[in-house]
Amino acid sequence: MHSDQSLVPVSQRDEFAPLVALVLDSVTSRHSKAGYAKALTDFLSWYRTTRPGSPFNKALVQAWSQKLQEEGLLSSTINQRLSAVRKLATEGADNGYLTSDIAQAIHRVKGERLG
Repeated sequence: MHSDQSLVPVSQRDEFAPLVALVLDSVTSRHSKAGYAKALTDFLSWYRTTRPGSPFNKALVQAWSQKLQEEGLLSSTINQRLSAVRKLATEGADNGYLTSDIAQAIHRVKGERLG
């Protein structure tokens, strides 16, 4: 598999870089890959500036989801960004970076209702 590191800014190439690469490698559509890269870049930037050192868990993802809602983003945009973070959790669990219990809890973060 080839990782498209060009989609991930240099500042994000750190402890999460292997997981971000796995997520981006798992998405085949260039459009989806770009959307996931943006979502993960935004999430990791927010995490580093507002919650440095916090564990990657359900509470963290819920706080980020709340922030996206407060920004007034469309439900579809919030759901797409949450999908990217859920995929990050799945890859984390599948590759030994995260317990499956934490990944499953992150998957239970509710998306926004469309409509």
